[in-house]
Amino acid sequence: MVLSILLLAVFLEIANNRHGLVNNFVAPFTIGISCAVGIFVRFTFAFYAFPAVLSFLWVRSKKTHRHIIVNVVVDGMLMLCAFGITASMFIYIDTEYYSQQREFDNMEMRRLVQRGEINGDVKENLVGNSFTDFIVPLNAFLYNSKAKNLAEHGLHPRMTHAVVNMPMLFGPLALMGYASVFQTLLGGYRRTSSGHDTSIFRNICHWVIASGLFILSCAPHQEPRFLLPCLVPLVFLYGRDAVGMERCDSTNAAAAAATKTAARVTKSKT
Repeated sequence: MVLSILLLAVFLEIANNRHGLVNNFVAPFTIGISCAVGIFVRFTFAFYAFPAVLSFLWVRSKKTHRHIIVNVVVDGMLMLCAFGITASMFIYIDTEYYSQQREFDNMEMRRLVQRGEINGDVKENLVGNSFTDFIVPLNAFLYNSKAKNLAEHGLHPRMTHAVVNMPMLFGPLALMGYASVFQTLLGGYRRTSSGHDTSIFRNICHWVIASGLFILSCAPHQEPRFLLPCLVPLVFLYGRDAVGMERCDSTNAAAAAATKTAARVTKSKT
């Protein structure tokens, strides 16, 4: 769901760029908020969002008369601002909830020590509060970065995601995705006679799949659920083909919808 919103914001911005429509704040804030929500749901969201965010910054960098670096910095600061505000809200809520829970646990620990059910000094059994304890993505990353912790959940060959989990989860969509991703990575953007990068939407989806799959395959613990975000770009790319629907004239239905939306907004302002 969050990845869908992120990709939609990026695609709309690309469509707006083709029609000369400048959006200074909405798109960066939407992407920043989406990234914060996705990363706090699971930190691996960043691996899928990275190519989409880079594509957004590249498209936005060429929209105004300012230098490319200035545009990237400005948009980056807007996204970081939205990300920081959203992340701070999550941290505050988690801190309030789990601090109360820890206080309750400490009260129970004192009671057990006083009754002699637990040996040792009370201070040694109490759990303290640290600011970093309530930053969920950071704690999840630190935990999963240690092979000792991952070994408790099971270790897998590095090719498990690519060879087993992707086909098991997505079936023919995975095979179509592999073929198309390799074609994109080797061939780059395809241009039509009109001179526009009409397949940029598809290329972004290819990079999202490749980025997430490659980085997650570097970890020794590989569960199928880690690849669930790939469903969004795979359906975007091959959903119509999978159900036997005739392909539309544009690159795909979502790209066409984004372009039409931008065109309507442009006409309404003229």
